[in-house]
Amino acid sequence: MKKTISVLTFAFIMVMCGFTACNGKEKTDNPVPKVDASAKGDTKISSGNFSLEWVRTYSNITFTLQGKTTGWISIMIDAKNKMKDGDIYIGYVKDGKAYMRDEFGVQPWKHQPDTEIGGKDHILSCTGFEKDGFTQITFTIDLSYRDPYDSAFEPGEHTVVFAAGADDTFTSKHKQLAMVKVKF
Repeated sequence: MKKTISVLTFAFIMVMCGFTACNGKEKTDNPVPKVDASAKGDTKISSGNFSLEWVRTYSNITFTLQGKTTGWISIMIDAKNKMKDGDIYIGYVKDGKAYMRDEFGVQPWKHQPDTEIGGKDHILSCTGFEKDGFTQITFTIDLSYRDPYDSAFEPGEHTVVFAAGADDTFTSKHKQLAMVKVKF
């Protein structure tokens, strides 16, 4: 039964991607699909002004990221030298719409969208809102295909860096950072 639900969930996501901006450069307020939380369970962590919840299934992982800012928020997974080789998911909410990009740390102090360096944007959907000085974005990542610019989310410990900036852009400098060790 669980396998059937996962297959149906994956099929639903694939169909929805054909009707939304999932294949565009940035995602704008696409609905987050229902997922089978019983496949692996869900988890929540927090550090400083940030919190992260996730539900992982066999074909995707849905994150809910929250940070104390009305600008952008992001998570970076498994960077090796500052931002270098980090799998980065960065987004913001502007005029009630969520915007999100899948990026990669190309240098210690520079990141670019996966699509600009030969990869694929694996964000299937995102939604978000701002309230009481916090930004929250929920986004789903496709795990069925990973390119060299993406974390495999393999079992075991991963380093996650939270960051936040004051502006609604993908390029302004961060004003806050926090780091945690996570098992996905």
